[in-house]
Amino acid sequence: MGSIIGFGKTLLDVAKESNLEHIIYSSVGGADRYSKVDHFCYKKEIEEYLRKLDKPYTILRPAGYMDEFANPKSVKFITGLLKLYLPESKKFQLISIQDIGVFARITFDNPAKYIGKEIEIAGDELTLDDVFEKIEKVKNIKITPMKIPKFVKLILPKIMKQMFVFYAEDGWNADLKSLKKENPELLTIEDWLKITNLYE
Repeated sequence: MGSIIGFGKTLLDVAKESNLEHIIYSSVGGADRYSKVDHFCYKKEIEEYLRKLDKPYTILRPAGYMDEFANPKSVKFITGLLKLYLPESKKFQLISIQDIGVFARITFDNPAKYIGKEIEIAGDELTLDDVFEKIEKVKNIKITPMKIPKFVKLILPKIMKQMFVFYAEDGWNADLKSLKKENPELLTIEDWLKITNLYE
């Protein structure tokens, strides 16, 4: 992953020598506070490098992507794995990829307000059962998580284990109320399901 960090820093070096007036970096929610996921640490290192550039910047930290729940087959697998780690009542946050772009546009359009800010962004907060209910309600598809034996936790790739533990131990904590004020059309998962044709 050193090459990823190197690539990110190289892009920032180019930006430093350019006439860019505002750099927006899409990092990841939790990078500022959670160090048990390797790629969060890589993102944090690039964030720190960005701060030293002496260029106007904003850091957006998205939650998990709604788009990862776009295919019924993959949803069964992903939620089956999540069930190995999450209590039924545990909520987690998600954002549509579309809204990451919207927040970037809002930030570019309001530089005086957002330069120097570091913002965790999400569009919805829900449990796994909530996800299933929304999919059934909007798409009329009943999702049953794949039954995955507990021993699978021992053989999962490291990055997957780290992410599932993050869901369980910490998770994203964007301020949905304030984000909705900034972006009144912010998509909940139900909104997103209504406009996506990925289930069809």
